[in-house]
Amino acid sequence: MADERNTLGRLSKVVYLKKVPFFADLSLEELGLIAGAALEVTFADGAYLLRRGESNEAMYVIVSGNVELSSVSAAGWEATLGVLGPGEVCGAASALGGSASTVTAQAFFGEVRVLSLGQKEVERLVRLYPEIGLGLLRASLVRVRTLEEMMMRIDF
Repeated sequence: MADERNTLGRLSKVVYLKKVPFFADLSLEELGLIAGAALEVTFADGAYLLRRGESNEAMYVIVSGNVELSSVSAAGWEATLGVLGPGEVCGAASALGGSASTVTAQAFFGEVRVLSLGQKEVERLVRLYPEIGLGLLRASLVRVRTLEEMMMRIDF
């Protein structure tokens, strides 16, 4: 179960978000707006941030700890896709796209502290500040391009 503790102040959140590649295209002002909407949440070791097939109401920016990403193949095999650490983002596609998560994300080897950005808050910011939406779109497209490049390297 997630435990909400706001130990990072707004300025500290902005400074942290500025270092996160996913938010690289956003200005300090835009990061300030996002920081104002972000809640600091802690997940205990083994807790789920996302579950494959379930809807997700937030995206998470990892502040500390590790998150294991796993999924199930078409053949039914469960596999670890990778481990995310501080400065990485999970849940963006399902939270921003309003779709079910394609991966399971679980706190791995200890508790995980994140900045949680709720879908409704992000949608409100995008409507009020379209530049934030463009920045998030660019970040998402970089991720799509990275996945495409990975797919091209797979030897079938």
